[in-house]
Amino acid sequence: MDTPPSFPMARDVPRMGVIRVVHEASKLGFWNGHPDWCNLGRDQPDVGDMPGAPEPINHIDIAPADHAYGPVGGTGEVREALADMVNRTCRRGRSKYTADNVSFASGGRLALSRLYTILADGARIAYKNPDYTAYEDYLYSLHNRCVLRPSAPRKKMPSPFRETLENFIVQEKANVFVFSTPCNPTGELISGDTLESYVATARREHCLLGSDEFYSHFIYNEDGSPASGPVAEFVEDADTDPVVLSDGLTKSHRYPG
Repeated sequence: MDTPPSFPMARDVPRMGVIRVVHEASKLGFWNGHPDWCNLGRDQPDVGDMPGAPEPINHIDIAPADHAYGPVGGTGEVREALADMVNRTCRRGRSKYTADNVSFASGGRLALSRLYTILADGARIAYKNPDYTAYEDYLYSLHNRCVLRPSAPRKKMPSPFRETLENFIVQEKANVFVFSTPCNPTGELISGDTLESYVATARREHCLLGSDEFYSHFIYNEDGSPASGPVAEFVEDADTDPVVLSDGLTKSHRYPG
């Protein structure tokens, strides 16, 4: 939006990514459902009938009590279902997640804002640059009470910097490290042994690891089969390991199994 000059206390908020694309396209006549347009953006859902798929839900009945405020973290049934899905797909033989380990939010930015909300005054937050654009907005709001330590590209750190992550955390005295994988916008993937080493470093250095995996359902092997990816595979104890996973678990995930 463009802020009128009579409101100097407000700032312009730039449109970025898919929001900007859709906004500009709407000026040329685009609207959702337009027969002559197609949105090819990432995560654009297929809203039509799909052969072999279950019938889409086009109608729900809502009880009067459902109009009231719901639990902030989601209903117990939803949280338990999400915990069961994580356990089933990537926690075989390990400690299990329960509803107490899950918070459900309406969208990625809200989920990430909850992560940044829990960070205490004086927290030293390390993050990679470039990374998801929302990080800068969220982190800027914390700069008066937290210490921000970006790993700027000019430092020439390897990507992904598996061997140097521990040195980086120690050097910056960071007790929080946030990142996305696959990264939006670079596409950098941190998985397998490298991601496991991140968890081990966080555990050893008592550093909270915030792993943003909203695009983890785009990870495939070279033959096109679903590949592993979630950081939850490498969490030893769901209650004590310093790992917070953010994921779009209600999307069409492609986890093995």
